[in-house]
Amino acid sequence: MNFPLYSDIILLHDLPEEGLYAGDIGTIAEQHHVLG
Repeated sequence: MNFPLYSDIILLHDLPEEGLYAGDIGTIAEQHHVLG
């Protein structure tokens, strides 16, 4: 998926190792494309 920079997003899945949980709101500030 490719989101425009500085757009708001809402997480759909928990990422507890990162301290992030479904429903958290964030802003796309930078994108990294990872192969695999």
